[in-house]
Amino acid sequence: MGQSRDRVLVRAPGCERILPVVTDGLLVWSTARKDYDSPLSSALPPALLGRFEEEPRHLDLRWARDETQLDLRHSRFRQAVAELAAPIHGMAKDELESEDVRRHRRAIRLARAAVITLVVLLLAAAISGGSAIRNARSSRRAERRAEAEATTNLSRQLAASALNAMSGEQIDLGLLLAVEANHVQPNAQARGSLLAGLLAQPTLRRFLYGLRVPYKVQFSPDGNLLAIAASDGIGLWNMVSGRQLSPPTSPDGGFVHELAFRPDSKVLASATTITTAAGQSRESIRLMDLPERRPFGTQLETGSLEGSALAFSPDGRVLAVGGSHSTKLFDLATGGALSTFDEGAQAIAFSPDGALLASAHLEIGLHDSLTIAVRDSRTGALRTPPWRGPGSSSIGGFVSLKLAFSPDNARLTALDVGSVAPIIELDTVTGRAMTRGKLPTLAADDELIAASRDGRFLASRAGDGSVQLWDATSGTAVGNRLPAPLVTGMEGVRETADFSPDGSILAVATADGTVRLWATREDPLLAKRVMQIDSPGGVVGLNPFGSFAAVKGATSGIEVLDVQPSRPVRQNSLVTTAKPFTPLVFSPDGRLLAAINEEGAVQLWDVASRRTVGRASKLPPDCNVVSMAVAPGNRTLGTACSPSHAGPGAVALWDVRSGAPRPHWPVPTDITLPSDIAFGPDGKTVALAGVGGGSAGEAALWDVASGRRLRGPGGRQDCCSAVSFASNGHVLAWADDRRVAFWDLRRARSTGESLAARSVRRVTFSRDGTVLAAAGQDGVTLWDVQSGLLIGRALMTGDQLTPDQATSQTYFDTSIAFDPSGRALIVAFVSQTGADPNGNRVVITSWDLRTATWARLACRVANRQLTRDEWRRYVGATSYRPACRIPQGGRGAN
Repeated sequence: MGQSRDRVLVRAPGCERILPVVTDGLLVWSTARKDYDSPLSSALPPALLGRFEEEPRHLDLRWARDETQLDLRHSRFRQAVAELAAPIHGMAKDELESEDVRRHRRAIRLARAAVITLVVLLLAAAISGGSAIRNARSSRRAERRAEAEATTNLSRQLAASALNAMSGEQIDLGLLLAVEANHVQPNAQARGSLLAGLLAQPTLRRFLYGLRVPYKVQFSPDGNLLAIAASDGIGLWNMVSGRQLSPPTSPDGGFVHELAFRPDSKVLASATTITTAAGQSRESIRLMDLPERRPFGTQLETGSLEGSALAFSPDGRVLAVGGSHSTKLFDLATGGALSTFDEGAQAIAFSPDGALLASAHLEIGLHDSLTIAVRDSRTGALRTPPWRGPGSSSIGGFVSLKLAFSPDNARLTALDVGSVAPIIELDTVTGRAMTRGKLPTLAADDELIAASRDGRFLASRAGDGSVQLWDATSGTAVGNRLPAPLVTGMEGVRETADFSPDGSILAVATADGTVRLWATREDPLLAKRVMQIDSPGGVVGLNPFGSFAAVKGATSGIEVLDVQPSRPVRQNSLVTTAKPFTPLVFSPDGRLLAAINEEGAVQLWDVASRRTVGRASKLPPDCNVVSMAVAPGNRTLGTACSPSHAGPGAVALWDVRSGAPRPHWPVPTDITLPSDIAFGPDGKTVALAGVGGGSAGEAALWDVASGRRLRGPGGRQDCCSAVSFASNGHVLAWADDRRVAFWDLRRARSTGESLAARSVRRVTFSRDGTVLAAAGQDGVTLWDVQSGLLIGRALMTGDQLTPDQATSQTYFDTSIAFDPSGRALIVAFVSQTGADPNGNRVVITSWDLRTATWARLACRVANRQLTRDEWRRYVGATSYRPACRIPQGGRGAN
């Protein structure tokens, strides 16, 4: 590097353009020699010796040692650089500084302009990007709204289709569409369709499918299996799961006309008529081992015996087969005949000990005659002379007779469902028969099709295919008619039916190849009857959580019942004296119970300790209390009086501890017939509903502290019967004979949609305020508060009658409460049947309100999936998915 520098200096034409810069060492000029002092100038390159005639200007930068000093922003270094650069550029130092400043300023201006340009471009890009983002977000929101609207519309469309299917008696299809509607979106319409489907036929328990034309239905002795003989063979179903255990089978490819289970339910006997290619017919009796799904035992040598009746002995070793002209007993071990009786039989039964054999034979002619014989099963000797009497049991071309012995062999019950005396009891010792029961009054095209084994129920079929249950003793109808479809072209095929061994289920097989299972009790699937108790006092009250009920018991006392469905009913007597037909009211926390004693005073009791709380509040002599309420905090009691003489009623507030009236109370009111009183959740407001003069009523509001009247809904015709506050305290629900409406207390005006309900007597909100329950003439109805839509249909129990049947039964007290979780609604009501004023009964029922439970029960009843054709028709082109979880072996999509 030094050599290169020296060559440059040597070649330089002159030294006037050389400006030495000293960064280290010494540079000493000798005036005498007119040159640099070589020994002392350690910083001088040798090439510069003798090059200068006079001392040149040089720049001393030995002071600059670090980066901060070697920076143009350092003023001293900048001055030094200017001194160095000025002669190089042939400019004065000041001019060079000015030029540098100008260039610097121009560079700054250019930089600023570039920055501004970039900022403008960035802002433009940001605005454009923000606009694009906003547009994209707006587009996504619009897409989500469109998707939400499409989802809502599809859910509502499915709900409407479900209701249409149910109205057309396609209950299974309607239930599945309702389930899918709730899968799509569980809105009020979807929930309503699901509840409506479950309540449309409240006793319908399940559909069974998989057969063509059924002819015979038979329950197993344990009730767990159902065998059905149809045109395509014998089908077998598990009654617990509802699934088909095996496809229809016909052992001989013929017509199966009779079935019988062995007492242990493990072997099934069937009688089949087989038509050969030559047009001849022969009879066959087959036995099937059900657990193994294979033939059982050896072939029976039945000959021409047609098997119109089959019965196993109690030990399962003997099979009795009845024909038109004879009856035979077969040893199942060998397949040979043990004995033959020259008497035909359309019904056969062994006694519980196997010692007796009963047979019934019907001679059809101008006057049908029925013969019942009881024999010794071993010898064939008649136990008593045969009983003979009129009979008529031809149902759709098939004879329907049933025989059953009492557990002690003393009585034989014959069920001849087509005769004037359908139930006949025969004394097996004397042979005397006594007609028991009465044939129901049937229409001209009605006919009996089944009788329960215990003789309690009969079932009849009407010309439209519907089935009616009857009480066999009184001949009165039980419940409503059970619908069954009529299949075009198969009007001549009649329903076949059978009761389960305990009489709780009626299986009805119809010509469309389905079997419907109906419960003989009226309780719906969603309802669990918690208890029923006689209550001569005719009063019932539930605590706000539905966990305890107070009733006026058979004595003069009040009984408090623990009625939580998950626990056994517990009953405790609370007070020994209480005035009948007066309200029983719990406090909001359920700890206290208010009632009116026989002295006419209002007393409160602690439910847990059964001790009185505070002093009794003595009412005016002319005050008939029709409604009471305890304010939150349990310090104030409210009473609504209907005076015994003509005049305005009064609402009064009482101090619970002292029993004295609260300041400013009682206050007069124009309501002469009050019906309900309620406190707001904060205890600061009290509401009263009732009827005033001229049948005009109102829902009135007062401030509790001052007794000042607040603005309320005002007077209306046929108003008002019930009031209730929402849990937020901002909304009051009030009801009259035609509707339920809502009042906004903060804005002092009506709010929301009015709900069409008849003669409502009680209203209450769910804990979250989204559902309102109203008890009235139509039963208990559930409403979606936001949309104002009815959820399903009225909740009715087995003891409630439809409005057109309500003439013989009067409901004069009802109490309703949501459980704390909102999963159940507890309904308690008192009914009076007949003219006896003491013939009152309290029935308490728990209704499951969980949509998931509704869907599960709907799937259990429908017992199948939507087919792919049904999916395309109702749901659309979306990907198919099963609506229900069907056990293995159940019916899926086809």
